[in-house]
Amino acid sequence: MTVARLATGLIVAAAAVALAGCSIGPTVLQSNRAQYNMAVQRSASEQLLLNMVRLKYREPTLFLQIGSISSHFNYTANASVGGTFPEGGPDTATAGLGGSVSEQPTLTYAPLEGKAFANRILTETDMGTFTLLVRGGWQVDALMRLVVERIGPMRNWPTVSGPGEPPTAYERFLELVTIWRERQRAGDLRFIRRSGEPVVVAADVAAEDVDLDAVMAADAAGYRLEPQDGGRYRLQKGGTASLVVEVAYASAEQADRADELLAAEPERTPLPRGRVLERIELVPTHEWSVAGAGEPGRRVPIQLRSYSDLLYYVAQGIDVPEGHVADGLTKIYRDPQGEPIDRRTLTRDLLDVRCAALPPAGAFVAVPYRGQWFYIADSDTASKDAFTLLSIVFALQSDEKPAGPVLTLPVSG
Repeated sequence: MTVARLATGLIVAAAAVALAGCSIGPTVLQSNRAQYNMAVQRSASEQLLLNMVRLKYREPTLFLQIGSISSHFNYTANASVGGTFPEGGPDTATAGLGGSVSEQPTLTYAPLEGKAFANRILTETDMGTFTLLVRGGWQVDALMRLVVERIGPMRNWPTVSGPGEPPTAYERFLELVTIWRERQRAGDLRFIRRSGEPVVVAADVAAEDVDLDAVMAADAAGYRLEPQDGGRYRLQKGGTASLVVEVAYASAEQADRADELLAAEPERTPLPRGRVLERIELVPTHEWSVAGAGEPGRRVPIQLRSYSDLLYYVAQGIDVPEGHVADGLTKIYRDPQGEPIDRRTLTRDLLDVRCAALPPAGAFVAVPYRGQWFYIADSDTASKDAFTLLSIVFALQSDEKPAGPVLTLPVSG
């Protein structure tokens, strides 16, 4: 009977170990995936804020992309059964069960540089990205203040007029985006992306020069080989896309003011209740000399910011200690009379980054830098929206994987 009891105990222990092994995988997945998700999101937000602060101090930025995260789990278990069987005394039996789980995550980082850096940081924001964000429901005033550098004769660069002086180009820009935001709320504003007219690069390409490799290479570079009569081909490239803004203004007076701000004379279509419908084509400035010549008054030049310019713009809304300003660590902007201008007062309603000597309580995101803590308050919903929009623009700017040397870090503990 003693041997039977020991065998039974061994079987029970082994079964317990097997059951524990079967349940460890789902349990680890359920608890760890959310933790990794939150850690990656928090790390990305802190990196973005850190680079904004660096630009405030006129320092170079650096983006590290997470290439991969892999995690290996080691599970060990043991079971033991023992006993004593003295002659003439009672038998005793013991059983033991133990186990442990260890995790070995591996993180892969790659610095954003080379072509990937140029595409995502230095290249002007794509018109398609702008359209996608408007259609996605983002407020047009916040989006334009962040992404647009110039539109028509107006420049989105914080300056204010003095007493009795006419509004600056920046103040006129804010007036336009306020009008368009009002029309967006009324459901009377649409941005429509229009493909550009194709441009012929080579009108007569011999058939013997066209094979599958040539067609694929042309397609990858954005070109197209069109068959022509006589077995010849024409090589052409798609023209630069433009945006058509369709606005139903509340009145003719409101339309007059918007057209004056844009220096445009578009055709008008009367609508019920005194409203006026207009369509204006926004053409990239580098295409303006050609595209703008066709229909004067109906086309307006627009220049979108690169991501680097975008971050530099919002960095003006970062608060810094007075001592850092006095020591010349940040740039002091001055008006034409030489008086200092606090540009933070002009941009902090869009994105307000504060500083504190101690780690802030109730921060949406915070990073330490130069002996200070820079943060966005969790209760500042406008700044949180703008910060989220910055993250989305960065993600949409390019789908290329980061280039450069890869740093793989096995993490223990």
